[in-house]
Amino acid sequence: MQTHFNIAILAAALVPVLFVLLLGYWAGRDHNFDQDQASGFSTLALNYALPAALFVGMTKVSHEQLFQQGPLLLAVLICYCLVYGIVYMLARRSKTLGSKGAAVVALLVSFPAAPVYGVAVLQPLFGADSSITVGIVALICNLALTPVTLAILSAGGDPAASKTTPPKPGQAGKQPEQVGKQPEQAGKKNNIVVKTLESPLVWAPLAGVLLVIFGVHVPALADDTLNLLGVSASGVAIFASGMVLSAHKITLSKQTWLISLGKVIVEPALFLVLLLLFSVKGTIGNAALVATALPPAVVGVLLASKHKVAESLAAATLFVTSVAMIVVLPLWVWISTLLK
Repeated sequence: MQTHFNIAILAAALVPVLFVLLLGYWAGRDHNFDQDQASGFSTLALNYALPAALFVGMTKVSHEQLFQQGPLLLAVLICYCLVYGIVYMLARRSKTLGSKGAAVVALLVSFPAAPVYGVAVLQPLFGADSSITVGIVALICNLALTPVTLAILSAGGDPAASKTTPPKPGQAGKQPEQVGKQPEQAGKKNNIVVKTLESPLVWAPLAGVLLVIFGVHVPALADDTLNLLGVSASGVAIFASGMVLSAHKITLSKQTWLISLGKVIVEPALFLVLLLLFSVKGTIGNAALVATALPPAVVGVLLASKHKVAESLAAATLFVTSVAMIVVLPLWVWISTLLK
């Protein structure tokens, strides 16, 4: 087995990511971009670059590779969904977050930045096989976690906020279940589902998976066309996250430390247990463990910024976990080399 625990390789993987993040932070602090331009970077990353990269990445996973990685797929699915559910329920107890804030926090803890950092960090460490890991993580997160988060964020008023919202004129004598009911409310859930499925972050990787399952070959011209946009995904998303960081005061609260600890220690530890339980071994399993220990996916930070919920908390978490990556990631790389 190739020795992955190499300081030079780790530095080569981490330095570019941290440099682009700091460059985006500096650009935001120096006001090189106004608010509309900064928002444009987020839109480019969320609606165009990342979906293109995810689609191309999924179509490059062969039919055999997809079905041979059943145990790894199951481990990723159980771990990430379990962490999301537990964190969401715990975060809902907070009086300041509400359901939307809890959804953002749950996504921050459960969804690692493998789809964005994967090529930059994992490939130098684990080689070409890491693309399979990135594809599996992207598949689970974007088909299981992102749609749930988008549905919650698109659900309108927050239940936590509605408790303190006074009734409108003419509603004072109505029962609680009657207040706010509108004729179109019956179709509200359908609208949420439609809006969720309309997101390129959901349907792009889903389309890629369906093509692989049904054995549909993507023409080289189409692949190259989308890849031209997809290659910008990592840089644009990380740069945009740096600008989001610059727009908020970094407050190292108790919540920030707990969320960060859950992301880089608790979730990968749980994933390690599942890898051992399902006897997942080899380079792909090792890469998946390290991928789970990466900072939160920038999509969580960008969604927090877009929907104006838990923005400072998301930015602070990204900052803490990105700095911690310098120490934590070598630890998990070393642990991964012990899995034989």
